[in-house]
Amino acid sequence: MNKQQFMKELDKRLKGLSKEDRNDAIQYYEEFFADSGVGEKDDVIPLAGKPEEVARKIIGESVDKQDKKLEDEGGVGNSIKAVWLVILGIFAAPIALPLLITAGVLVFVFFVVMFALGISFAAVALTVIAMGFLLLPGVLWSSGAQAVVIIGMSLMCIGVGILFFYLVSAIFKAIANLSMKLFRKISKRRRTA
Repeated sequence: MNKQQFMKELDKRLKGLSKEDRNDAIQYYEEFFADSGVGEKDDVIPLAGKPEEVARKIIGESVDKQDKKLEDEGGVGNSIKAVWLVILGIFAAPIALPLLITAGVLVFVFFVVMFALGISFAAVALTVIAMGFLLLPGVLWSSGAQAVVIIGMSLMCIGVGILFFYLVSAIFKAIANLSMKLFRKISKRRRTA
């Protein structure tokens, strides 16, 4: 078995280990073979042993290391702490889940209300503009000063309606941009957590 086959087989047999322990073992044997001057085609089993035996040895050492770490960090007390954290997590679920659902519903309601307000304000602006255009035919039935007042009111309604429409669209565009920035910030925070 050449070096590449050995390393591939060893990596496959060490899948149950933590990534750190597996990488350390792979790196050790790569350095071992490099220091030994093993070529790509040379048989490495006489030098290192079978991959199954090497993997068993590494896994055994890793288990011993974990046991020692548990003893150094408090042994059974550390395990009891883990059990308490699991129990607290189970008891927190009935509280956390409704709070999470409530937060989601509030965010959804906020966007529904913002959408409804946007539609309402846009409808008001369009109604004021339409009212300005509908006043114009009144000039035909009036004379002199009344016609000038009707034309002025009509132009004023059209102008105010257009300004209101642009103001409402700018406000809701800003709200939409702020909402997108907030969602991006939240999603980035979740990815990094």
